[in-house]
Amino acid sequence: MALTKVSRGLLSTSIVDNGNATAITIDSSENVGIGNSSPAGYGKFVVQGTGNLINANASSGSAGFQLYEVGQGRFAIETLNGSAGAKFLLAGTERMRISSDGHLTVGTTSTDPAASSSETGVALKSGGFVSISRNDSAASVNINKIGYDGSLVDFRKGGSLVGSIGTVSGDIRIGGLDDNHASLRFAASSKAVLPVKSSDGDLSNNTTNLGASTAAFKDFYLAGNIINGGDKYIYSYNTGTSGQVRSGMFLSGTNQIVSFYTAQNERMRIDSSGNVGVGITSPTANLHVRATTDGTEANAHFKIEGAVSTYIAHHWLDSNAYYIGQNSSFRALRIYSGAESSGVNLSSGGTSWGTFSDERLKYDVEPVENAVESLSNLRTVKYRLKDVDSAEDKKKIGLMAQDLVGVLDEVIDPVKKTGDDTEYMSVRYTELVPVLVKAIQEQQTLIESLTARIAALEE
Repeated sequence: MALTKVSRGLLSTSIVDNGNATAITIDSSENVGIGNSSPAGYGKFVVQGTGNLINANASSGSAGFQLYEVGQGRFAIETLNGSAGAKFLLAGTERMRISSDGHLTVGTTSTDPAASSSETGVALKSGGFVSISRNDSAASVNINKIGYDGSLVDFRKGGSLVGSIGTVSGDIRIGGLDDNHASLRFAASSKAVLPVKSSDGDLSNNTTNLGASTAAFKDFYLAGNIINGGDKYIYSYNTGTSGQVRSGMFLSGTNQIVSFYTAQNERMRIDSSGNVGVGITSPTANLHVRATTDGTEANAHFKIEGAVSTYIAHHWLDSNAYYIGQNSSFRALRIYSGAESSGVNLSSGGTSWGTFSDERLKYDVEPVENAVESLSNLRTVKYRLKDVDSAEDKKKIGLMAQDLVGVLDEVIDPVKKTGDDTEYMSVRYTELVPVLVKAIQEQQTLIESLTARIAALEE
């Protein structure tokens, strides 16, 4: 078909151009141009001019525009019946909407699908609000940066940058505005959360706090170690009229000590050699306790309380003595080595040590013989100990242990002094008492025999 031009004068009276210009052009390919005489370059239909080029008015209900493929409706735009806005349909189903107040919703008509337990979709509100809801395991938002590290999302207030989320060598970084603000890097290779610089994501050592004095975390759970570099405090505090009252620990990587504090004062310390000091900062023993005042039973330096709270053992010092005691009216104070029945005990109210001597506890019993003879050659001496007594000290009284060798070996024990491998002899003096009793018995028998003979001679 040849190109046909339809003059405005040949159209109905509803289309009038006083200039008799071409109003509609239909070419041989049935392309239609309104205000355009060469519609072929624009497809099947083109409207050319200024202002509103196409207006559609529905006398009732929604006005719409739809695109088809082989008779199948693929895409349509419809007005919102009764209000400004439009909805976008695919194959007859609404997929997106712009409301009268400028809100854009995709896959939902809700302007806040994330607030629903069942609604899914995306909403962008004209005031700067985004709400996304999804009902599967996939991510709701995917952000990709190809070939570069840096910020993925920037956060601003009043137009000024305040922080960002980005990547550093494959790790996520969350940070403040600059290096003066806290930033964290989630390191994939070491599975660690690391403080970093905001500017480049490099590690930042000893610059970031976790919480603050007026913004503390609640509970802290760990399944591994706390590794601390340098000298650090771990403490709690109370802000009162006198200021901070601290209690906690001081960990010194420099001096390798651990100190424990209450009321801002050091109370206990474990030094680098493992010595524990209570009340002293330079302990010289495995457990070194120092008190600033003399103790009493009521205020002992060391106290052990039994299952019954009224039974208490006390240890204390004053200017006169070292005291070891207990407050029970029926329990004994007992010291033993090796086995309980081999030790000594101080019964409640007792003034001397006792030992287990019950016949039921003994076996292989035999009498002591020739006690007087055994004692007759023992030297009873007064003496001073070489490493203890000065020439002015009062002398002690005792026996020479060597005199008991081969005579009463049962009362001799081998002992060693600290730092000296020489084996010395000690004497169990209390075990000589039965021998003395036997000697008295033997002498009494002799006295009685002699007394009887004298009496017989005097008759």
